[in-house]
Parts: sequence; structure tokens; C-alpha cells
Amino acid sequence: MKTNFIQVSGKDFTLNNKKIILRGFGVGTWMNIEHFMIGIPGTEGMIRRLFAEVYGRENEQIFFDLFLSSFLTEDDFRLLQKLGINVLRLAINYHHFINDLKPGEFNNHGFIQIDRVLDLCKKYGIFAILDIHAVPGGQNPDWHADNELGVSLFWDHVCFQETIVQLWSTIAEHYTGNPAIAGYDIINEPCFVPDKVIFNKFYTDIINTIRAHDKDHIIFLEGDDWSKDFSLFDPIDDPNTAFTFHLYPDHILQSLNPGKWAKDALQKSIDPFLELREKTNKPLWCGETGNRLTKKHIEKQTAVLKQMLDIYEEHEISWTVWSYKDAGTMSLLYPKEQTPWPGFISGFRKEWDLDKEISMAETTLTELEKQYFQKINKELRHRLQFRLRGIFHNIYCEQLVKPKLKEIPWNEMKYYPLSFLHKNCHMWEEIAQLITSYTIKK
Repeated sequence: MKTNFIQVSGKDFTLNNKKIILRGFGVGTWMNIEHFMIGIPGTEGMIRRLFAEVYGRENEQIFFDLFLSSFLTEDDFRLLQKLGINVLRLAINYHHFINDLKPGEFNNHGFIQIDRVLDLCKKYGIFAILDIHAVPGGQNPDWHADNELGVSLFWDHVCFQETIVQLWSTIAEHYTGNPAIAGYDIINEPCFVPDKVIFNKFYTDIINTIRAHDKDHIIFLEGDDWSKDFSLFDPIDDPNTAFTFHLYPDHILQSLNPGKWAKDALQKSIDPFLELREKTNKPLWCGETGNRLTKKHIEKQTAVLKQMLDIYEEHEISWTVWSYKDAGTMSLLYPKEQTPWPGFISGFRKEWDLDKEISMAETTLTELEKQYFQKINKELRHRLQFRLRGIFHNIYCEQLVKPKLKEIPWNEMKYYPLSFLHKNCHMWEEIAQLITSYTIKK
């Protein structure tokens, strides 16, 4: 076993031959912007293009570089160390390494930010898991894959798959021997994978190309259906691999009334993953779990999350809560009211949010059924709503976001990212106390 590296040992993660449970946060909407978390409709690519159109390409780069550097600083790591966590899952958009107009060329922009954060991880005793959250063509049809079309095209084009294989080769070569990294989370939440053969060939190629450079870091594998269905996988020979699933209690319960019935339902929801662990003799990590957080319901939201984390702890499943910081949706930290960001996005949230976006897509499909088609079956309806939401993103960006940006002069806008500095953020004390109840032994 490699000294000072987290490794896989049968059903366990180990560090220097001692079993370890990974407990921490995902870092969402940092190197991969998510609209409902940042408060701006659209995908990362669409949002960045709007800033470039209004303020110019150079200023767009200045703005988002400041956003990246403000979002995670040493002050954040002091807090994270105090909370006792031992891992961060860093969600990354492939665009930080690859320009689609220059295929085959890799730039250092992504490495500059990740290297900076890894230095802080090392200093504060926190491991990092690198997660490619968005790939060319979209591994799933949703906004968080930076998918503007609402179709999982990644699985239909070998050139897209080969691009990510090469990206992971570059990443593995760069980070081989770096003990601050716990492992590599290959792609976030595949969905609508059309072919088992294509799926397994992609993962086999990824494992082989990483191992050509890096024998020591764990490779984390996500299943189909938003990282919940692992039935497509052929047996994995690599001994230093693990499975990672995503499970949100509100998706299971559709309720904020924690009780024995709720815990029973949550327990039942993880049974397939426990069976997966027994069958494959590989450890489990819940890469995403959490709740939306509101002042009105924070006690119940915290209680439901506690029930979920209690189950993971009972079954010795590692976990990372989604997410560490955002604009006030579902994260531990969020900008204070007196900072400019809440005022900037308040107008957007009056006319748009994720729930309204989904509801509009469903309403539109119902009208299409009535006006032009017979009833659309459930599976097709589910797929089509992602395409409609892609259209809605374009409309919102042009008719809602761009006019607002034009109202704000560059000399004012360029300081807005400072809203995300640790000193400018509130913290949900309820969530912090919950996390430390698991991470800090009394």
C-alpha cells in the first residue's frame, strides 16, 4: 500500500493501512457554474458568453478568474479544518483545460486553480477528489453538464469520449505522486447511456490511460441514471477503484417530516448500493447528498439530512455533502445581504428558478399534446423536457440576464465576485453543527 495515499482495500478506504471514512463537502458552482446555485439562468458556457458580449472577452476572463480565486481561499480552509472534514470533491468543467476550437491542445488554466487549492488541501490536512462535472456533448442532458441542447451527445460521439480520455491522461500525468489527491471521479452523473459496450469501453480506456501514468490514486466510477444505476458495468479488474453514487433525501421522501417512516424509506433507498458493495467487494462513497436550505424550514431540512448521514455512518459509507458554498440555495456558506451578489440575482429569481423552469417544460409538453400530438409517454416526456429547458435558457439569457448586465457598468461589476469571499458570507450554523457531530470525536 502506498504511504500517505488513500487506497482501496477490499470494501474499505484506507490511509497508511488504517480504515478511513471520507467525510466532507462537494465544491459546486466553482469551476463548473450551476445556474440554480449561482442564481443566474443558463449553463456555464452561456453565462460566460453573456459576460463576454456585454463586457468584452478580456473582462469576462478577469471577472471569472476573480470569482475562482475568491470562492476558495485560505480562510475557507481554516473553517473546513475547524469543521473536521477530511475531503473535498472539486467539480470541474472540461473547458478549463480544453478550447473546443483547438482540439488536442491543453491549456494550464485549470491546473493553475487546482494546484492552488491542492496546496491549501495539503497545508490543512484535507484530501481532494477531482471530479470532471461537464464533458463535451454532455454526459447527461442537464444544465450542470454545461449542456445547452438537453441531449446526452457524449455517448454518441467517439471524438468526445477520446477527448476526455486524453484529458484524464494529462491530469494523471500532472498529478501522479501527489498525496493531496484522494482520487479521480471520472465523470459526474452519466444519464441516458444508450449502449453498454460503449459505456464499458470508455471506462476501460479511462482506467488504462490513467494507470499508464498514475498507479496510486483511486479511480471512482459513477453509474448511469444520475449515478444510481450500476448494472451496465462489466467486472472491474483494477483493485484501486471504487463506486460512487448520488442520493438526495428530498428526492426519496418528497417531504420534510422526518420520522421512523422516513428513515425506513432512506434505508431502503441505499440497499442496492450495499448489495453492489457485497457483490464487487469495493468500497462505497456517496459523492452527493444534501438538501435545499431555507430559514423557514432549516430545522426540518437539517433533521432529514441527519437521518441520511446517520444511515451512511451506520453502514460505513463515505460521504460528501453538496455543497460547500453557493448563492443561497443548498450550501453551508452564502453571500451576506449587504454584498452586491444577492441584489444582482434577486431580479432573476423573481422571474426564474429551477422549479419554475421544470414546471414550464411540463406545461409546454402538455400544451403540445393537446394542440398537435397524442399523449406523450412518460420516458419520452422526461427526455424532451431537458430539450425545452435548453430553449428556455436561451430566452432567459437574452431577455433577462443580458439586459441586467447592460445596466451595471464594468467598474462596478468587476468587484461582484468578492461577495463570495469567506469574510463576506453567512454560514448555516445548523449544518456546521451537524457535520462536526460526525467529524469531531467527543
